[in-house]
Amino acid sequence: MPEMRIAAVARATGIAIDTIRAWERRYALVRPARTQAGVRLYSDADVSRLRLARDAVALGHPIGMVSRLSDGELRKLGAPRVSSAAPDGPAAIVSHILEAGREYDLARAQQLLGSAAMMMTPLDLIAHVLVPLMHGVGEGVQARRMSIAQEHAISNQVRNVMGSLSRLQPAIKGRTLLFATPPDELHEFGTLFAATVAALQGYESFVLGTNVPANEVARAARAIGPSGIVVGITRDPQPRRIAQYLRELRRRLPSATAIILGGRGAAGIPASALPAGTAVTAALADFAAHIGSGRP
Repeated sequence: MPEMRIAAVARATGIAIDTIRAWERRYALVRPARTQAGVRLYSDADVSRLRLARDAVALGHPIGMVSRLSDGELRKLGAPRVSSAAPDGPAAIVSHILEAGREYDLARAQQLLGSAAMMMTPLDLIAHVLVPLMHGVGEGVQARRMSIAQEHAISNQVRNVMGSLSRLQPAIKGRTLLFATPPDELHEFGTLFAATVAALQGYESFVLGTNVPANEVARAARAIGPSGIVVGITRDPQPRRIAQYLRELRRRLPSATAIILGGRGAAGIPASALPAGTAVTAALADFAAHIGSGRP
């Protein structure tokens, strides 16, 4: 008898609510009952089928094909390999992707990323898979466990995932953010992650890239008219240089244009050195919460 609502099903299966809805709407994987108010109610059989589909997708089978199979066929499809092929959590997924990258098994890495994107909410995917993954890639290159070619291959796969995530939510009029890093700051993924998080919250995100002088950021801002500028810094910040950069930005920007300093290095800049009104969001979750109101 149908009795579980979609939030409970998501917890029971580990599948994101948006994915459950998409599998139902696009592929008719399950057909839950509905109350008079339109609330979905899932049976035990629905939950079981969703778990079978989850395991099959984790093995790399496309959901379009999976949705056409019976429960018995799905059990035969997934049972022999699921324990070794479907990592249990985000940390295991990251470990498996790094291993695949080191072995040049790029198809496997892409399949794992795709499965994670299907199973997790976009924000959880970014915070718990993509960010740790890129940290792992960077550490692997420094320790010479990964080559530059392997780093580039995984990085490009992550960029593709973020590009797909950025298109999930249409931009809301009046919500525009411009992203850049100051001179000598060459790490781009922090700003790319932040731009994707902003896009998921309805912002139109423009990324200028790394190593951008303040006058060039201000020139772009005058042309684009964003509601805020996000400046990303990662590690080993030079407080005096960053403060000077932000003061120059503040001087060149309209007073209504917000400035947000983000990234791991942001916590190392004393608040007293920053222009008045500068918001500091060292963690990605803090940045998401800050812009969540629609007012950067």
